[in-house]
Amino acid sequence: MKKLICLVLFIFSIIPLAACSPSNEPISYSLDWKLDDNEVIAYKTAMNLVDDAETTVSFDWGQFLGEDIDYGEFNQELSKLTTPEISSFISILKPNEQGNISVQMIVGEVNSVENSESSALNDALNNMMQSMEGTVQLRGEITPAGAIDSFYLEPRQKNLLAIFFELPTYPVKVGDTWQLDFNCLSMGAGFIAEHSEKTNQVEFVYVSKTADDEVVAVLDYMMLEYVEGTFKNPLSEDVTPTSMTCGFLGRGQFLIEQGRWEQFVGEFMISSMGLMTTDNTQEFALTPLNEIPEEYLNMK
Repeated sequence: MKKLICLVLFIFSIIPLAACSPSNEPISYSLDWKLDDNEVIAYKTAMNLVDDAETTVSFDWGQFLGEDIDYGEFNQELSKLTTPEISSFISILKPNEQGNISVQMIVGEVNSVENSESSALNDALNNMMQSMEGTVQLRGEITPAGAIDSFYLEPRQKNLLAIFFELPTYPVKVGDTWQLDFNCLSMGAGFIAEHSEKTNQVEFVYVSKTADDEVVAVLDYMMLEYVEGTFKNPLSEDVTPTSMTCGFLGRGQFLIEQGRWEQFVGEFMISSMGLMTTDNTQEFALTPLNEIPEEYLNMK
């Protein structure tokens, strides 16, 4: 009898310990934009065309069209991304009357195009570029949870809004992935597709801390669209082999408690062969701006 009583007491003594033991479940975080009612935040925004291939990160874009992606190498390459020194735009975020966050992308300082031979065309181009300083080139809205609310934007503008400012609208943990409202390629009715692939993924890769001990969510972006086929000329019945690739690879560091980017960097690429041949790479980046130019605060 004594042994039975002791066994019962022992069982009940360990129940509270088991109940209080730490859970092994991963921690979920809400990645939300957090702005006070009258707060305005701003970012220097780079979308710089890269002329020198040596200045870009050595991504093998072709590997993302296959199944054997070396994610270790991919993460190493993303860690090499740095913030460009020159930023042509300023992005302004502020709460609006609808309870959302208004986003304006404004042309900042514009550098004149240098040409050894002055011409009327060159002068006109410089004048046009200078006249764009201080003008709003993108207007959109996001919800505090990070969804795009301005559904009416044309695709190119919505893609920029998605890349820079869209966030998951539900709690996420390390290892979770989600998609962006991003669609890059658009082919006409004359295009006959033979092969197409698409990757649309943002991954919560790990949690880190700043020098001030603030918790940071590190997010990796892998967006890629590829189509291959032929364009058929309805008048001549001629066909032209055509392919197009569009993609964005990047890494963002999001301050969880503050609800804003600490840093965001990446590379956007578009290339095509066939009716039109292009091969362009751009540096994308957001860098917090501590002092906002007064003339940008009340722009409509």
